[in-house]
Amino acid sequence: MRLQFLTINALSGALENPTTLQSRKLLRGMPAQKQRELAELVRVFKKAHDDVLSLRIEKSRLLAEFCDVQDAQPKAEVRNYGELIGALDGRVSLREKDLGELKARILRMLNPRTSDVASQQL
Repeated sequence: MRLQFLTINALSGALENPTTLQSRKLLRGMPAQKQRELAELVRVFKKAHDDVLSLRIEKSRLLAEFCDVQDAQPKAEVRNYGELIGALDGRVSLREKDLGELKARILRMLNPRTSDVASQQL
């Protein structure tokens, strides 16, 4: 199975420079329209991944800030931090779900018979 050790960065590189040997092997027989669709999916995946990382950083910052103020602030202020952190956690979960769905779509485009094991590798 050619997708077993494929990463998004490798796929992105193959789509950006389709003249390399690895790119030709990966994209062999794929129509140009499908390559463009795949490139768009990869672009969206990378953007969503960046969003998840940003949300995780923001959540970590809020957690650190929360630890600093929890003893010094009134309970209402502490509760606000908890609500913000909970909301960020929910957004991270939704974006991670989106990432999983995008991975599955990318894998189906590359190989309709791709197993779940390969999708976990991506």
